[in-house]
Amino acid sequence: MNLWACRLFIDRQHAVSKRRSLTGFFILFRFCFHKNNIFFTIGKRKNLTFAFKRIHDEIIQSLHTRVCGRHPGRPAAFRLQGDDRYRPPLLSAFDPTDPKGSIALVGPEARNRALAERFLNGDDFDNIRGNAVPDELQDFAGERIDILSDRANTPYEAFLGSAEDSLRTVTVRNFLFAVDTLLSIGAFDNERLERKENAKVVVFTSPMSAAFGAFDIDTLMRSVGKQVPVIFPARLMLGKQLDRNIPHLHVAVITDSLSAGSGVYPKVFDELAAERGQLGCGCVAFACDSLSYGGALLDAYRAAGGNMPLSAVIVDDPSVDIEAVCDSFDWIMRVQSEANLGYRRLMTEGFTVIDARREVTDACYHLLRRTNNFTHNISYPSSRDYITVPASSGGGYNLVELY
Repeated sequence: MNLWACRLFIDRQHAVSKRRSLTGFFILFRFCFHKNNIFFTIGKRKNLTFAFKRIHDEIIQSLHTRVCGRHPGRPAAFRLQGDDRYRPPLLSAFDPTDPKGSIALVGPEARNRALAERFLNGDDFDNIRGNAVPDELQDFAGERIDILSDRANTPYEAFLGSAEDSLRTVTVRNFLFAVDTLLSIGAFDNERLERKENAKVVVFTSPMSAAFGAFDIDTLMRSVGKQVPVIFPARLMLGKQLDRNIPHLHVAVITDSLSAGSGVYPKVFDELAAERGQLGCGCVAFACDSLSYGGALLDAYRAAGGNMPLSAVIVDDPSVDIEAVCDSFDWIMRVQSEANLGYRRLMTEGFTVIDARREVTDACYHLLRRTNNFTHNISYPSSRDYITVPASSGGGYNLVELY
C-alpha cells in the first residue's frame, strides 16, 4: 500500500470539494493494491476520470482469480474499454436504505417489455398490509421502471462457444449501466453525457445472463463490499423448486426456441443443484409452440427420455398464454381417460405450473417491502426506455435513451 500516493492525490485536488477529495482518498486507499503506480499520473483534475477507469479495469480483470462461495474463479478477459465513466464509486456509493432509484429491466427487448407490462399494471397484493389480495392499486405505484434493452448484443445465444467470456463481460457491463447515473447523449456522441436514475433493483430478463455473468457480478459487488439487489429469473425459479427438497426433483421449462436450444436452463439448474448437494435432479427445456401444452408437452418429455415424474412446469416465455397452460394440465387431472392416466404418471402429487413473470414481480415486491425501499410516491408507475447502441469509435457500445 502506497499511502504517499494517496496523500499526493488529496494534495493535488484543491480545486475539488473537500467531500469529493475525501471520497477519492477512501477509494484509492481501498483499491490501490491493484497497481500502486497508476496514481502517480494524477496531476490534474482532468486525469481523475482516466485513473478511475484504470482502477475499474483492474477490478474487472481480476475477477478470474477471485473465489466466491462454492464457485472457483474462471478465466475471463474483462477489459471494459472506452467507458471512462465506469468507476468504483458507482457501487461504493450505493445506499441500500435509499428508496430513490428505479427498477431496471436488462436484456432482450421482447422479454423486457413483457415483464415491464406486468410491473406497470400488476395488482396482486394489498399495498397496505402486503397480503396477496388485489386492492385496485398497482403493486408498484410510484415506482419508475427503467427498460434497458440490449439491442447491441442480442441474441445472446450467438455468444455460445468460444465467446462465452465476452457474454460475461456484456452482463457485467450492463449491470454497471443500470446502476450508473450517466448515459451517452446519443449514439454518435461519446463525449457528452446526461443523467438518469440509478437502479435500486436490477432484473436480468434473459436466462443467458444467469448462466454467464451472475457469478461475476456477485464477485464485483463483494470486491467493493456492496450488494445491489439483482434478480435472475432463471436462478430464482429453479432455485425455488430445488428448495422444496423433493427427492429426485425434475422440472420442465417452456421457453423460446433460442433459449431451449442453448441448454442454458439445464446448465443453471445443475449448478444450483450442485450448490445444494442435491443429486438425481433434472431439468429439460422445450420450445414454445402450440404443442407445448398439457399432454403434448408430456409426450415430448417422454420422447426425450424423461421417465421421472415432473414436479413443475415453468413458463418462461412472454408469448405463452399461462392460463391456457394451466387449463391444459388441469384438464389432465380432472378428466378420466386412459391417456390422462398415463400422463398423470409423469406428474408428481404436488405438480404446479409457474408463471415466470409473476415470480419475478412477486420477488421484487417482497424485496422492496422487506427492505422498506418503496418510494411511497402517490402516482402511477412510470417507465423510461433505454437501448444499447454500438459506439461510434473505439469499439464497445453505449447506453442511450429511446425517445
